[in-house]
Amino acid sequence: MTLTVEGASTAAEWNGAPNLVVANAPLVTKPLGELAVFLAGYPARDRYYRYTFSSAGTIQTTDFLRLASIEGGILHRV
Repeated sequence: MTLTVEGASTAAEWNGAPNLVVANAPLVTKPLGELAVFLAGYPARDRYYRYTFSSAGTIQTTDFLRLASIEGGILHRV
């Protein structure tokens, strides 16, 4: 399973070409079995984000989305 993250701060960016933060990043398994993608170091400076999960396997999308949780932290730079 992979994750693509796109971001935008204005409606024009969403309608035109959103900023690509990361494309097809593989999910890694954390020590307690949770799946994660760590975005530290990527150019994520937008206000709104779109997450696209892709899988070539047999995982059921409804099962995955029922169990999914998105966590984010904000880091302000001065």
